[in-house]
Amino acid sequence: MNGTRHRRWIQAILMLTIIVSVGLLVRVAQGKQAADDRVQRLFDRTQNPHAGIYVPIYEATSTAGEAVHLGRPEPGTRQLLLFFTTTCPYCLNSVPSWNALAELSDSRNDVSAFGVALDSTHLVTAYQGEQGLKYPVVELRDPRFLTLFRVTTVPLTMVIEPDGRVVYARRGQFANQTFVDSVRAVLDRPFLEVPAQPLEVPSVSEVPAAR
Repeated sequence: MNGTRHRRWIQAILMLTIIVSVGLLVRVAQGKQAADDRVQRLFDRTQNPHAGIYVPIYEATSTAGEAVHLGRPEPGTRQLLLFFTTTCPYCLNSVPSWNALAELSDSRNDVSAFGVALDSTHLVTAYQGEQGLKYPVVELRDPRFLTLFRVTTVPLTMVIEPDGRVVYARRGQFANQTFVDSVRAVLDRPFLEVPAQPLEVPSVSEVPAAR
């Protein structure tokens, strides 16, 4: 009788030990996952475009011969930058919405829209005519500036304040009226009072930016 009771106590202690051990392992795993998530978020914020970062000034010439300073809007204006490549299908699908934003910028004096192509001039010029882009286009292929602008994938839609601060950044296909309205909402707010937009998660509607 005493032996049976003793075995039961041992079994109960072993079971409790197993439960406690499993619980500790779960906590350790959860802690590791939380740490991994924090590291991933930090990596995303250091590698990808998001509201709050400052971009450099890049001097370029549009395909029409106009001098453009990307990252330095004219006083009292914002810049709307539309990054693309001529071979990206998601960029092509974004053209109608980007054209709608360009028409919006033409109707107001506080924003200027520019396409930023990551291709050579002859490809960009042909593409601009074939696809009916309604915004001036400049070429940007310098990997140093692409890194500073954090252009890792295209399409990329970005709004920049007069001081060079990003207040809106969205990666991926821009083919939805909701996206157009989200940019319009940013443009309608006073300068420097635009709340930070959350970093967009990567999606299948974008392609790596060629270096």
